[in-house]
Amino acid sequence: MKHFIVFLRLWTIISVFYFVSSPLFAQYNNPIENGFIIDLNNDTVPGEFLYTNSKRLFNEVHFKASDAMDYYPVSPDDVNGYYLTEKNQLYISGSYYSVSLKDNSFMLALVLGDLSLFTGRNSIGKSTYWAEKEGVLLELLKEKEKVVSISGNYYKTSNRPYLKALMKLTEDCEMERPEFELTYYQLKKFGETYARCKGEVINEFQNPKPIYLFGFTTGVSSTPLNFKDKNAQTLPYGYPSLAPVGYYDLQSLQSIDISEKNLFVGFSLSILPSWSKRISFETELNFVKRTWSVPEEKLYFENFYTDIAPSVQYNFRLGKAIQPFINLGLNVGLSLKSKFESANVTKNFIRITPRRGSDTWPDEFPVNLPLLSSAEYKPTLYSPFTTIGISSLYKKAIISVGYRYGMNARITKTPLYESSIGHSSIYINIKTKLKA
Repeated sequence: MKHFIVFLRLWTIISVFYFVSSPLFAQYNNPIENGFIIDLNNDTVPGEFLYTNSKRLFNEVHFKASDAMDYYPVSPDDVNGYYLTEKNQLYISGSYYSVSLKDNSFMLALVLGDLSLFTGRNSIGKSTYWAEKEGVLLELLKEKEKVVSISGNYYKTSNRPYLKALMKLTEDCEMERPEFELTYYQLKKFGETYARCKGEVINEFQNPKPIYLFGFTTGVSSTPLNFKDKNAQTLPYGYPSLAPVGYYDLQSLQSIDISEKNLFVGFSLSILPSWSKRISFETELNFVKRTWSVPEEKLYFENFYTDIAPSVQYNFRLGKAIQPFINLGLNVGLSLKSKFESANVTKNFIRITPRRGSDTWPDEFPVNLPLLSSAEYKPTLYSPFTTIGISSLYKKAIISVGYRYGMNARITKTPLYESSIGHSSIYINIKTKLKA
C-alpha cells in the first residue's frame, strides 16, 4: 500500500505541473483530457480520456494510451484507478480495497496520505464517504436515529457515527474533537488538519476552478417598431362626459412599420464552469442609440440604451476548429437618456352608443388628441432571445459570430394601441481569459 501511495503522489505532482503549464484554454470545448490509468499491477499508463459527464466518471471512462490508436472503455474491474490532469482528480477502484460499492464503481480521492479520504456511492447507490488508514477502508456513516426514554418520555435523537470513526482513526494525533457536518468540503478540511498535526505533506485534490473570460462585442442591431389597434372603447378626448362612447380609427397607425438599424459596442463576461465543457454562462453589456420617428403621427422616440443580456450557452462539436453554439437569454434595455415627443393629431372617432331622444352627436367625427402621454411612455425593454452562431479558438482568444433574435417588447402602455419593438442583431465577440 505504501508503494502505491508514493507512486500516486509522484504522478500527481507531475500531472499538476502539466495542468498549470498547459495551454490557456485547454478546457474550452475540448473533449480530450490528459491523464493516466493505474493498471492492476500498479503501473501507470499515460494517455488521453474522452470527456464524459461528471457523474459517469464513477462508473466508466474511455481511455487511449499514448501509443494506441483507439479509445476503449475502462471500468473499476480493469484498473486500480485513474487520474484526470485538467480536473486534478484521482479515482480509485473499489475493487482495489475489495469494498462493496454500487456496480463496483470508482471512488474520488479528497485527501491522500496516512489518512486518505474518498467519496463515491455505496452498495445501494447512495452518495457516501470513506476513510482509509493502514490499508483498511471504512465507510463513514452519516447519522442514525434512535429513540431514548427520559423520565418516562420518549424522544427521537440522532448521533453521528462518522465522528466516532474519525476520532478512532486520528487518536494518534492530539486534535480537538471533530465537530462538523459530513460534507465534501468539511471532510476534506478535516483530513488536511490531521495531516498538519502529523507534520505530513499530503496530496490535496483541489477542485478545478471555472475560467473567466472578458471580451469586447460589436455588431448591428435591428429594432423595428409597429403598432396594433386595440379598438378600445372610450370617450372622445377633450369632450364632455355627455359625449357618446366609441373608438378611434387607427388604421393609419397599424400600417406603420419602421425598421431601425443601429451600431452597438460593449463588453462581455463569460464563465466556463469546471463541471461542464458544453455549457457556459454569458453576460453582455452593450451600448446603443435607438431612434424611432413617426412624423405622420407626430411621434418621436430617441433613447440611449445600455442592453444587459445574460444567457446560457450550449456548445456543439467539442474539440473542433469551428464550434457551433446556441444560447438562450434575456435582453434588458435600460434607457440611460430618453427624448420623447408627441403632438396632437386628428383621428376619426366612431361612436358605438345607440341614439336616444334628442341625441345630436354624429356617427363619426374628428377628434384632435395626442397619441401618447409621457406617463404612457415606458422605454425599458424586456426581450427574451435565442442566439445561434459559431466560435473558434485563435491563439489566446475565442472569436464568436452570431445571430440573435428576440421576442417583441413594448415601449408604450396606452389603452388605445399596442406597440411592438422587435430585436435582432448580428454581432462579433472577441474574448480572452482574465488574468488572476
